[in-house]
Amino acid sequence: MRTPSDTAPTANPSDADGVLVHHAPETPYPKIVTLLVKQHREQPVLGRVGKHPTGCRAPGLRHVRTLLTHELAGSWRGASVSRPSRSGASPWGKRHLRADPTKHRKYDLLAQGPFFAPVVELASAYVAAAIDDPVGTEGEFWALSCLPGTTPRRLSALTMRITDILVIYQVERDQTARVEALMIVERSTLEAGFGARAVARKRYPRLRFTDSDYHGAGTDQMMISGPSEQMMRSLRDGPVAEAARQMASRMMRGGRVMHWRGHNPLLADHILGRA
Repeated sequence: MRTPSDTAPTANPSDADGVLVHHAPETPYPKIVTLLVKQHREQPVLGRVGKHPTGCRAPGLRHVRTLLTHELAGSWRGASVSRPSRSGASPWGKRHLRADPTKHRKYDLLAQGPFFAPVVELASAYVAAAIDDPVGTEGEFWALSCLPGTTPRRLSALTMRITDILVIYQVERDQTARVEALMIVERSTLEAGFGARAVARKRYPRLRFTDSDYHGAGTDQMMISGPSEQMMRSLRDGPVAEAARQMASRMMRGGRVMHWRGHNPLLADHILGRA
């Protein structure tokens, strides 16, 4: 399922437009590709978003790529064809992620600071407990960010689909601050495993077990949050690990991670034992 096939869309870096073009006309979605590529090529693009002669905004290249990825993902889910690897990213795109100087800079910044060890230890504990095939699904069904610029003091986030399932963050701004995390798990599985939420709270008094409503994670969800050491300890506990695994499995069955470009393979090397 995750092996690249001849039907996988490719982004040729030598193409002037750089638009993802699919090379399998026998598949059920060539019209989608033709429409989006035609729309991009026929309308002027000024920077990322241009102006159509009629005054309407013409889609920029990034918008075309996003639409194309989403449309193809829907087609693959409904059709019995081989699925591409890495959310539609070509081998060239995957090599680009690893060679990206920004990812190297952020990885070096984290690796040289005091928070590298807790990030690696907690992310490793989560991946081991919750993801059945972490190597085979890396960058395709889950992505691991490194010092993302979206939220202050966020150190790393493990994302599935559009949802941050595990978030590791610095509590205070100074370098002596402690590291905490939040994790989204399946509520019904956790409560069934412990018998009651109160039992979980009694076993882990420093952790918070609260109802959550994260977009994209469904209605059967719960947030566990607290110090990173206690979070790691809880992931070695059967009920918590199973609740995390059930949530992760459900999320990955829903489709590929949308934010695969945010994946930092350098940090993932440590999580997956490649470093």
